[in-house]
Amino acid sequence: MKKFFVAALLLLTLISCTSFQELVTPEIGGLPSWVSNPPVRRDRVGFVASGYGSSENEARAEVLKVLLQQVSEDLGRDAYNLYYRELSTTGRIEELDGTTDRTYYDARIDGSGTYYVLVSFDEEKYDAFRTEEQTLAKERESRIASYIEDANRAYRENRDFDAYECVLDALLVSLEGPVNNEKYGSDALLEEAIYYLSPLEIHVSRKGKDASAEIRVVRNRGFLSPAVVDAPVIGYYRMRNTLGEESLNGVEARTDEKGRYYFNSTNPYILRTGEISFALWDAEDRLAKIDRMAPEGFSVPLHELMDQKVVSYEYDVRGRAEEMDLDVVFVEYGADGSDKGTTDAVESFNAYMDECQVDVVAVKGSGEEEEDVYANYLASGNTHGNVAIVRIGVAESESADDKEIVRVESYVSIYDNSSGNIIYSDDSAQAIGYGVEMSMAEQDAFSQAGRIIASLLLIVI
Repeated sequence: MKKFFVAALLLLTLISCTSFQELVTPEIGGLPSWVSNPPVRRDRVGFVASGYGSSENEARAEVLKVLLQQVSEDLGRDAYNLYYRELSTTGRIEELDGTTDRTYYDARIDGSGTYYVLVSFDEEKYDAFRTEEQTLAKERESRIASYIEDANRAYRENRDFDAYECVLDALLVSLEGPVNNEKYGSDALLEEAIYYLSPLEIHVSRKGKDASAEIRVVRNRGFLSPAVVDAPVIGYYRMRNTLGEESLNGVEARTDEKGRYYFNSTNPYILRTGEISFALWDAEDRLAKIDRMAPEGFSVPLHELMDQKVVSYEYDVRGRAEEMDLDVVFVEYGADGSDKGTTDAVESFNAYMDECQVDVVAVKGSGEEEEDVYANYLASGNTHGNVAIVRIGVAESESADDKEIVRVESYVSIYDNSSGNIIYSDDSAQAIGYGVEMSMAEQDAFSQAGRIIASLLLIVI
């Protein structure tokens, strides 16, 4: 592996003794080409530097001290006290196979000038002499450089969020321990992460008050604002589970080659009216690690930026159930198969539908068999286009641990009243109730069944 270090200030000047011929090929301005374009030599660590003095000897002497200070910083050892005498007398550092490869002195009329030098060390010996701490620092810098290269590549491919995550990975490496190059430090990498994240925007396009929408992520920078490919987005909305309990749910996706994601609201448990929010995934695992490793408050700018990326919109999809023109009739049966005449399931069903803002109201029916229940419903004369006949009965009961347990089974059939045909049926819904008395356990079981049937019908309608 070939390494070269080019110092920006007065770094290196060695004495003129050298085992190599001084090859001076002036460029425009009189400087040799190797000053700005040092030759690559296999298995050598190279330094190119310059130093100014009122005379050539002064420039050499001054830069020699600076050279050893720079080598000390790179090795993590006091190279000045170790090698000053040897280097000042021989121009070499034998232990590291250090040699002065090329030199050039650019003199001025007054005798002052700038001294340029190219020196190199055996890479294996040089790296072996570096302290463990410095070796780890160099390894960190190599890993960071690889992540930064990946980030730059992702950015060119319009994968901005991937670039952002690459920089976060680089930042995590930087937080593991010291690095020598400031551009690989945690503060510089934090700014780099902000650079990739700050221009990202989420746009929402939809029709009317529909919950479904087209989500688009763009880079709001420059005139073109290109679409961001493979950007991770997550949508949040509130819903009710099968027991009618409200909870937060979400959908995770990535944008396509045009920076788009189509959110189709097909979840039957989503609230009929509410708000949907879309945000970029927050790289939670990486940020959590950064929070643990960095000083308190270090990553606050990233968290604040992520919060600013959230886009919300209101929706209202009420009215779909009314278009179904649906009646619902419940009958509750005891363990002996007889009509109990109770309304626990009806009350629970209606409470669920009310919570979900669906205008469907169930009523108590009567009849031993399904045909009887349907006939009694038709005889009432107050019929709509469809009716759901729901029959719930006690399947088994038992006593355990000072409480009663009851399991009920349900049978649902939806009839098209214009033809009398069954257009939907289901017998899978079950519920279990508990109570200190059998009547309480039955009441709990029928109530649970009512909510389960409500959630089942929301899928159908």
